[in-house]
Amino acid sequence: MSSIASLIKTKLQLPDSSKDLAKLRWRFRLPETQFSINSLPCELQFIHYNNAEETSSLLGVLYLFTDYIAFRGDEEGTQFCIPYTIIRKVSKVKSDDFEQLLSVSTSNGYEFRVSLQVSESTASRFCGLLKEELISHKANMHKASEFTKQFFSEHLINPNVAETNDSYGFGCKYGYPTDPRASRERAKLRMWKEYFLLYGTSLSLIRVSLFSKLVRIELPNKLRGEIWELTSGSLYLRLQNANEYEQILRTYSGQTSFSLEEIEKDLGRSLPEYPAYQNDEGIDALRNVLVAFSWKNQDVGYCQAMNIVAAALLIHCNEAQTFYLMHKICEDYIPGYYSKTMYGTLIDQQVYETLVQRLMPNLHAHFVNKDIQLSIISLPWFLSLFFCTMPLPYAFRLMDFFFLEGPRVLFQIGMAVLYDNESEILKATEETMLISLLKNYFSSLSDRVYKDATDKRVASITKFQLLLVTAFKKFGNITHSMIESERKRHFHKVINSIESFAKRTQIRSLQNYGSLTRDDLSNIYDRYHEILSAKHQFEIGTSADTKLEFDEFCIFMAGVTDWSKNLDAVAINGSSSFLRHLFLRFDKSRTGSLSLQDLVSGIAELKVRDVMRNISFIFELYDSDIDGYMDKSDVLKVSEAILWITRYMGDECLSAVSEFIQRCFHFADEASPDHQEEEKLVDMDESLTSGGSERNVDANSDIRVSLPTFRMVILSNVLLEQLFSGGLADSVILVPVEEKTSTVGGLRGLLDSLVLDTNRLSETIRGHKHTATIPSSDNVTSTGNKSYLTSDDTSNLEKVKSHTSDIDEEVGEPVEDDKDLLQFDPYKKTDA
Repeated sequence: MSSIASLIKTKLQLPDSSKDLAKLRWRFRLPETQFSINSLPCELQFIHYNNAEETSSLLGVLYLFTDYIAFRGDEEGTQFCIPYTIIRKVSKVKSDDFEQLLSVSTSNGYEFRVSLQVSESTASRFCGLLKEELISHKANMHKASEFTKQFFSEHLINPNVAETNDSYGFGCKYGYPTDPRASRERAKLRMWKEYFLLYGTSLSLIRVSLFSKLVRIELPNKLRGEIWELTSGSLYLRLQNANEYEQILRTYSGQTSFSLEEIEKDLGRSLPEYPAYQNDEGIDALRNVLVAFSWKNQDVGYCQAMNIVAAALLIHCNEAQTFYLMHKICEDYIPGYYSKTMYGTLIDQQVYETLVQRLMPNLHAHFVNKDIQLSIISLPWFLSLFFCTMPLPYAFRLMDFFFLEGPRVLFQIGMAVLYDNESEILKATEETMLISLLKNYFSSLSDRVYKDATDKRVASITKFQLLLVTAFKKFGNITHSMIESERKRHFHKVINSIESFAKRTQIRSLQNYGSLTRDDLSNIYDRYHEILSAKHQFEIGTSADTKLEFDEFCIFMAGVTDWSKNLDAVAINGSSSFLRHLFLRFDKSRTGSLSLQDLVSGIAELKVRDVMRNISFIFELYDSDIDGYMDKSDVLKVSEAILWITRYMGDECLSAVSEFIQRCFHFADEASPDHQEEEKLVDMDESLTSGGSERNVDANSDIRVSLPTFRMVILSNVLLEQLFSGGLADSVILVPVEEKTSTVGGLRGLLDSLVLDTNRLSETIRGHKHTATIPSSDNVTSTGNKSYLTSDDTSNLEKVKSHTSDIDEEVGEPVEDDKDLLQFDPYKKTDA
């Protein structure tokens, strides 16, 4: 990261701009490590591989990020995001009309020109920032160039790039679920090849409106993994974290965790019908991905349904590609779906039901009248991204849309399923009937809808094609902003519901709570989680160690007792601190932190109103070596504790503590050097009438006070007896938390212990419709251009005008009806 980028990251504090930055990151699918350094309006001009300039240009905004240069066009569907590491040269082009014109060349051999629509001084500052970023990334240019060679698109247009099957997934070896002949694979490859030649490949690919259309008509099998990476942004994560996946597997090799145990249980249930998962090769690869993900994202770990999604992705992607795709899915697309609480699913189910109520009121009324819980049917759709519901070829089509358009696709498809089956659904009177009906529907998606139609095109329309048309035309008004708004609306309601359930569950599981009432337990619970939330600032749905550290324990006690308030660090942390001794006493497992059960058991001990039990409690608290005796330092610590607890109870307590010390020394046994002297019980009446001074132990002598002696001393003083019989218990006041913050934080730790699959919840995600991008160019050398930066003069990729026979055989010759593929586009405004 350059010094400028670092300055931006550390110094720029603009509350309003943070939302805009999140939208920009989502638009370009950039990681959270990326910060916007500068931006300005521009006009983009393209120079293609044949050096023919486009007659039209594109207006938009050019952005400099920490590691990328990006363009967002005013025209929908135009954008690009290119890492600095593949930019070979940036030159200033002379212009007769004094415009600020830059030429940008990539290591792939593409070139585009940018006309900066600003003053010369502003353009100079922008160019200075760009130059600094390019220089700071120069060392990684070779690595990025090698990185791009693994993609099929590079091999498709360049015969010098060797093809490797490693990035095509298991489908290359075991077969893809999609039939290449039926899906006209060769024709689609020819169209993609033409697009790549015009607009770049992999990291340098520029998206125009045609890009989105090519994705919608179905991706070729060998290109699917690459385009998924590009449209989701996982490509950038994999570029920036080279070898991270392999390093994680090596680092955690041989280690075990709860997540790993759960993964092993589900491996055999992950698309078992697919050949790759009927042998060790497929199972091992799936295990590697899930295990690496659980270690990388320990707050998420592993959740059921992740195995299904990962297994499906591996059919089209290698292990590393799948690993980063899973990361993008879990973090950006559907956050919280696969957390240990699966909170994202619950909020989205609420959103889905709201959409049904608003857009299909008759169907919603039917569900209400028949007491049909829609979420029971739809939850598996969303959780498995339809892989558990639809045949794989159709589920893969939905993933094409999902990565391109974002999570709104799940809602559009879900609504279309109900819409296309509305008449049959209205006949269902119970959930089992509805489940059976929709199961039959999903298994018949390949059936033709209009079998008797005379028009061949109409007769060829399948249920799945009709589903897509319904989803993206009938429910095209379902936008990301609408989904985000609904998520926010349901957010707190769902949180409160889950917290209430979780609270009841944990309180029911508590033990050893003595005389504490349900209200007491509820108040302890609320304060416990409020403190954890405030201290650690948890996020919903991620795992955390939900235990109180000592400083948090002090905060808790200050909330329930007066004697724990207004303390300085010395009073709290000193070795004689009463709170320190209490903390150690409460920590039954000796872990250095307190669980809710530890805290409840400890508070229950403090609330006991039995004088003998309380005397023993304090004695055990300060019997440092647990030998049944308190020495002189222990006695002094007890006196400090009593004085500290009673400091708000009046001056008479001070004389009671003084008397306590005197009597402890008076009746104590003088310790022998080896501490083996036998204890002598003291007759209280005899002792008090014997004059006292005859039994006095020297103040400098070591003493030993046994429990009977300690008990005798306490009971001999009325104030101390009152303190131990009920005063200490009464000083612990368990009142409700004044303002319970049922935010994200209080929830996180406790929800991690729940197993209930239906009570989940979510946070809003950064969602904005993903748009496509801009035409690109090939190599052009402009005479008279002043070069700002030239990278290593290593490999200038030659323009490819002829291709090997291998590629020609795979793609085939262009045929006249190739363009017919574009006629069925579910987004088209005209009827198909």
